[in-house]
Amino acid sequence: MSQPKQTKGIPAPQTVTVDVNGVTVTVDLKAFDDWTFLDDLSRVEAAGTGESTDVGDQLRVVNIVRRIFGKQYRAVLATLADDEGRIPVQGVMDALTKVLSTAAPNS
Repeated sequence: MSQPKQTKGIPAPQTVTVDVNGVTVTVDLKAFDDWTFLDDLSRVEAAGTGESTDVGDQLRVVNIVRRIFGKQYRAVLATLADDEGRIPVQGVMDALTKVLSTAAPNS
């Protein structure tokens, strides 16, 4: 994963903030420089392409969401809940995509 560009003499930011349904998610960019994160991401991708048939690999996306949303995890999920209190998977995936595309746009 690439990090934000560092302008000469100015250190690159260590966090990026993204608004998700009114919740400010602060992403620690060090989360992308983590072997466990990359392993989870690769296994989720393998499950999505059919390279892996291990159902557990698909569920690793939960680890990714928790790691990326951090302390704002529950607050983001609360904004996604429907009238019956269920949290649609697609809503979570859309929120994750928004955060990842902002925090790591070149990935």
